[in-house]
Amino acid sequence: MPSPARANLLVCTGCGGESFVPEIEPTDVDETPALARDDEIDAARIRRLAIERRSINRTASYFIVAAGVCVVAIGQLAWMTIQHVRFLGWTPRPIGYVLFIVLAIWGAWYFGQRARSLHREAKASTLPDPATPPDFSSLDDGSKHWKNLEDVR
Repeated sequence: MPSPARANLLVCTGCGGESFVPEIEPTDVDETPALARDDEIDAARIRRLAIERRSINRTASYFIVAAGVCVVAIGQLAWMTIQHVRFLGWTPRPIGYVLFIVLAIWGAWYFGQRARSLHREAKASTLPDPATPPDFSSLDDGSKHWKNLEDVR
């Protein structure tokens, strides 16, 4: 409990020990340097962007796996259709296989398109395009470096 005379001196009620607590002015707490605050914001933004890119890449890999499953299903169904027609003719079963082949072709196309669009999204820049083109007039062509080398001789 702080004594009325000294607000920064605390006395323990159990042991009677005294502790000194430095005074903190309210302005010290509220005024964090703007640079540190900007760094925290930038670090949080970088973490958020990294998590977003990882999730986009993960989702794209799921679509790639799904497209691969569809391609394997196309091959397996085509093989089963050929074998069934060869030995038993065109019964309802191979017709169903052909219908599932069409569905698997559509699935492979759909999942491939989704994976490509997510890949483009992951590779896209998050920075907006500049409003004005950059000004390179203040840059030199580097010829003075050659002249400096000639002066060394």
